Amino acid sequence: MLTNLLGNAIKFTEKGEVQVEVGVERATPHSIWLRFLVRDTGIGIAPEKQGAIFDAFSQADVSTTRRFGGTGLGLAICSRLVQLLDGRIWLESAEGKGARFYFTARFGLDREAAVVEVRKFSGRRALVLDDNPHSVRHLVGLLERLGVQASGAVEAGAALEAIDRSRSVDFPYDLILADATMEAPGGFALAERWSGGLQREKLVMLITTENQRHDLNRLRELKVSAHLVKPVGPADLGDAIALALGESAGEEEGSHLLAAFDVDTGHTPGSEPVLDILLVEDNPVNQELAVRVLQRRSHRVVVANNGAEALEWFEKQRFDVILMDMQMPVMGGVEAAEAIRAREMRRSWVVSDTFKPVWIIAMTANVMDSDRERCLQAGMNDYLAKPLRPEQLFAALDRAVDEDSVGSTSLWEFGTGTATVRLNMEAALNEIGDADLLANMAGMMLAEWDSHVEHLRQSLAARSQSELRMHAHTLKSLLAMFHADTARQLALELEQAAVAPEGISWDDCARRLAILEQEMAEVKPELRGFVESRGRH
Repeated sequence: MLTNLLGNAIKFTEKGEVQVEVGVERATPHSIWLRFLVRDTGIGIAPEKQGAIFDAFSQADVSTTRRFGGTGLGLAICSRLVQLLDGRIWLESAEGKGARFYFTARFGLDREAAVVEVRKFSGRRALVLDDNPHSVRHLVGLLERLGVQASGAVEAGAALEAIDRSRSVDFPYDLILADATMEAPGGFALAERWSGGLQREKLVMLITTENQRHDLNRLRELKVSAHLVKPVGPADLGDAIALALGESAGEEEGSHLLAAFDVDTGHTPGSEPVLDILLVEDNPVNQELAVRVLQRRSHRVVVANNGAEALEWFEKQRFDVILMDMQMPVMGGVEAAEAIRAREMRRSWVVSDTFKPVWIIAMTANVMDSDRERCLQAGMNDYLAKPLRPEQLFAALDRAVDEDSVGSTSLWEFGTGTATVRLNMEAALNEIGDADLLANMAGMMLAEWDSHVEHLRQSLAARSQSELRMHAHTLKSLLAMFHADTARQLALELEQAAVAPEGISWDDCARRLAILEQEMAEVKPELRGFVESRGRH
């Protein structure tokens, strides 16, 4: 239900924001009703059209189908699910003024659940700088829950004045949390002032998912070690504060995410390192074999039966190495690796050279080069063929410990346009599930191919940042549909170059567009070949 309501909110909100709130509606000794709110600032719904919004195949306005897509069936399904969960669903909206969708649902209470102790930073002071007032209020609230005395500002000038005032009375802030997307003197202009760590306040930068790879690289260059990816949660906030303040997290509950990549070298100098290993494998026979082999070298092993369990263990405990089977029920190895890397990218310690991402080794019976590339593109560092052979397994673990190993791959190298698979229609077909539909979509893409390129050229010639970014974003999404990974990455880099915080370089954009066009020229005949092959069938 949340996925559907959030998807609609984003789809119908061209500017502004989307917000989710959860609260307690009512409670009994054995049950609790939660009230969910999804609020947007989009096109809204006229009062006379709200009555039928939860009917099957109904939309408030048929023109929205042409403009935004969809049938309205999702809300009808939500309405039925709410009834099954002993709840209700309703909305409040006015045309042109956004919408507020509410629903309630009943849940059972776990009387055995342990109370999670929230890490406290009592006595610390923080200033939040963000041009979105809702974001400021959210972050101030989270900081106060962590024991931090916090205040907020929506203008960089006001924030800098507050910082100067606090310094003048010798009572400076401990932390400054600043949105990276703001114009100077906020954003990265503010980060440059803190470069080198000479300021009295510690800086935590707030970045967006869309620009995080580019922004993370800039933060490294500026030696700003702590960041937060929006939307911000309390666990990530606690990690970022601990890193910024230089506080050891070793004794804190749930602080494994800040553990340095130091393997236990055992009790004897020169002995082989002892590793904490997460074995992700669904076959009991393979589990037993791998555990026995690893324990021969005294490694500490935790077993997960599928990718979903692996994610749960990843959040609970720090591992030096993850051995990841590829084919598993519930969640496969590729999906699990991608999810782990995405969660790591949210963590502040990714920016710091002190901490290292977990080393993931793929295990698969497939030995094709394309399978190896698929593993690496998902964020894995190494690759083992099954059945596992002890000498090959131990060699892979040695490579995990030796970060300078030839062929090792770091988290920073994934998704930077180095993929060798130009077009992966097999992967696209697996996602879409209908070869004729995929061929039809490919045909539509080919028909609009030249216009996509021309839009980019015209945007560049007109020096329109917004148009260049929009057309690069559109092309990136279309290329991703057909797993044209290198071209997709080049389009992403062009999109990011169009909104570079330090200012756009039109020469750089022109160079990137030329490279993108060259790659697309290679992709186009392969895509046409797929369409023609379907025509022969």
